[in-house]
Amino acid sequence: MLSKALSVLTQKSLGMFSVDEDTKRLITFNKSGCCYHVRSEYQVIPQKGLLLVKESIEDAESGEWVRVIERNLIKGKWVEKVKKYPVEEYYKE
Repeated sequence: MLSKALSVLTQKSLGMFSVDEDTKRLITFNKSGCCYHVRSEYQVIPQKGLLLVKESIEDAESGEWVRVIERNLIKGKWVEKVKKYPVEEYYKE
């Protein structure tokens, strides 16, 4: 039997999801253009489906700054942290 929730993950993201065996989560990647990237983590809830539990967003659309947003679902509520970095500092190798 096919899982509708897993099929939706592949349609809403950049393709197949990956599996983090340590945290037992499914991870998807998405983007909009060159400068906006989203990494989402889902917990599998047996017999119910998927629950989004973490999102990491890198937004460099301003060209000068990268805004990094970390969202975590903690005890049913979203906790969000936002930091800004100069583009050249954030992407240096």
